[in-house]
Amino acid sequence: MLVWALVVCLKCVTAFDFNTRTKDLLLFEQPGGSVTMTCKGLQFSAQWYKEDREGQFIEIPFSFCQSFGTPKNHKYSADCKSNSFNTLTINNMSLSDAGIYYCTTAAMDPKFDIAKILIVTDPFVEPTISLLGPVEEEVTDTGSVILLCVIRGWSDKWNPVRWHLHGKQLEGLDSLDLDGSYWSLIVVKKRDALYYNISCSIEEISSERVYNATFPAMKDIFLAYATGNSQQFAWQGESANITCSLKVIRVHWYKEKLDGGLIGIKTNRCAVYQPSLKYCNENNILTIKELDENDTGIYYCSDGGLSQTFEYGSILLIRDRNKVEPILSILEQNQEDYLESDTIALMCVALHWSEEWSFVHWNISGNISEGPTMFYPDGVIRSLIFILKENTNMDLNAQCTVEEKLTGKTITATMRKAEPTDIMRRKRHDCLIVVYVGIGINVTVLLIHQIILFYRRRTLTEKNAPSAGGTVQSLSENEMVVYAAVT
Repeated sequence: MLVWALVVCLKCVTAFDFNTRTKDLLLFEQPGGSVTMTCKGLQFSAQWYKEDREGQFIEIPFSFCQSFGTPKNHKYSADCKSNSFNTLTINNMSLSDAGIYYCTTAAMDPKFDIAKILIVTDPFVEPTISLLGPVEEEVTDTGSVILLCVIRGWSDKWNPVRWHLHGKQLEGLDSLDLDGSYWSLIVVKKRDALYYNISCSIEEISSERVYNATFPAMKDIFLAYATGNSQQFAWQGESANITCSLKVIRVHWYKEKLDGGLIGIKTNRCAVYQPSLKYCNENNILTIKELDENDTGIYYCSDGGLSQTFEYGSILLIRDRNKVEPILSILEQNQEDYLESDTIALMCVALHWSEEWSFVHWNISGNISEGPTMFYPDGVIRSLIFILKENTNMDLNAQCTVEEKLTGKTITATMRKAEPTDIMRRKRHDCLIVVYVGIGINVTVLLIHQIILFYRRRTLTEKNAPSAGGTVQSLSENEMVVYAAVT
């Protein structure tokens, strides 16, 4: 938390609370234009000052009433009426003109009053939004989680930040910087952050376009992110101890099932020896004997009161001595999604991972990178990476690797994929062949059919045509009709 506070203080000296009062003072303008600000409530000549992003007060030249007036084509001009300067005009604005503008009387005891908070923004730059989460120590040592939503390039075209948690809208503590950076801070319960996605969003007023950023439920993210150093790896057949951080006389223990529900664990005092009892509890320490694969999971402790408080105990992973090395594989999207999308999505799955191995590293055609990594209580790591198709000018060669920390041994999974443009070109070429060949066959069949009909009509017409003498010639009787005797 201290790190955040220092960053905010050093980077945003002139950041101010975004509330009802400051909304009325905000003035968003574009570079190159002009703006006029009014100083209200002063009955005497006024002098104008500007507070910049570093917190320095700068006196604006030629803003005080002088007999010779303001020079022509000057950047600043003040309106002098009845021995009082009530307005200030800034011409040909630039990004450096952003600041908090004050006006004051030229008396021995001047009184400063905020006239406007001017923010100069580029209209062609779209805002960007990001969501910052807590560091590892903050999750384990406190009962709450602090999230910070940062929007760069915010302007009055957009609504204020909205927070969303499990179908509910929450309000944060908002502040605005003079460069258009919008900061929104929110504090949520640790349990909410562990089980629900939390997102912040801004919506454009005119078009209802939405930009959002999401902080996923921490129980599904990287192991140390959710539980600090409370994960344990143990071999089958051994025993494991899990400590509860609650300061109560006696705690109740629970294990999270695969479907997300909690199941209670029946325990007895470890001092009372019962060979048939798998679990025992002593001084808020849970002991699990004769570990097997079914003991893998997330363990919680609770004070057992009317309003129970659940705390993380540990993530316990049981290792099989016959499976001491991870198994890696790369999964890719199906062909239809691949052709319709502008990005290539790859997922590296590492089975039987343990703390003796590093996390997944990607090598994409010679470029080393890391993707978002998720850890699951069954000892599986999934690392996801997205690649823009426009950046793949040759055949895609993707590798994901884990390295043994002690020996440096590496295990790698490799996937090669043909150039995306060649695949799409071949698919398009095949489709064109089918279309043109099919059209040609259909046209040929229709022409043959029309030719046959034409010749049949011509033959019938010639046979039924009248002779030159004007009479219809009929065939002889013995050529057309055969008579049979009737008895």
